[in-house]
Formats: sequence, C-alpha cells, structure tokens
Amino acid sequence: MRNTFRDKTKDGRVSVREGTFADTGEESGWADALFIAQAFHWAHPNYDATMKEIARVLKPEASAFLVWNLEDRDRAAWVASIRDLYEAYENKTPQFRLNLWEAAFITPSYLSNFHPPERFSTEWIVDTSVEGVRDRVM
Repeated sequence: MRNTFRDKTKDGRVSVREGTFADTGEESGWADALFIAQAFHWAHPNYDATMKEIARVLKPEASAFLVWNLEDRDRAAWVASIRDLYEAYENKTPQFRLNLWEAAFITPSYLSNFHPPERFSTEWIVDTSVEGVRDRVM
C-alpha cells in the first residue's frame, strides 16, 4: 500500500516515510496533520504507544485522521456473499469491522493529548467489474 500511494501521489507537500505506529522516526512537532488510511487497526494492541507517538509528531492543535473503506454488505446480496468468503480467511487479524481500534480513544496517551474524537461517515459507490472485485479481495 505504501509503495502504491507513493507512486500515485505526485505532490511535494506529501511524504511517505518508513516507520512503525509506535516509532515513526520523525521529529517532535513535525506534522501539520497525520493521515492513516486503511491501516490504523494494525496498531493493535499497542494503541497507547501509538497515540503517544502520534501526539509527539503532531504540531500543537494539529489533527490526526483515520480513514477506512468497507464494502456495504447491506447494499446487495452479492456483496455480503463476497465478504463472507474473504472474511472467513482473516485468521483473527484485527480488521476494522471488529472495532478493536476504538480502544485507542480510551488510552492514557489519547486522553491526555487529544480532544474527543469526531466521526464522519460517507457513502461512496464505486462501479466495478468481476475483475475489480477479484483484485480488491486478493
């Protein structure tokens, strides 16, 4: 995912760096904003260390944004069927839909460094083909 984002994002204001949730390797107070897309659930179960590091690299009053996409199983029966197929192979990984990531918002590091979380959801419909569905699942 990191390589694809880097290859497709041609904006000098955006950087992709090596690091982990708990050790980004960045300077303190470096970031105007922090976006974590389709990945925050992988911080499990180290949410306190993760929130401490996010707070450290953000400038004062800067924001962190956590973004996920999830197919709407209620939209069509075939979507539910596809999700049932691939979710059976998740092997207890901390997927977004399990909401384990919400524990981050009650950690000492979150509570002492951030305002209460704001949530926003939107619907985005993507036309696709059988090949597009296969590529997304694989």
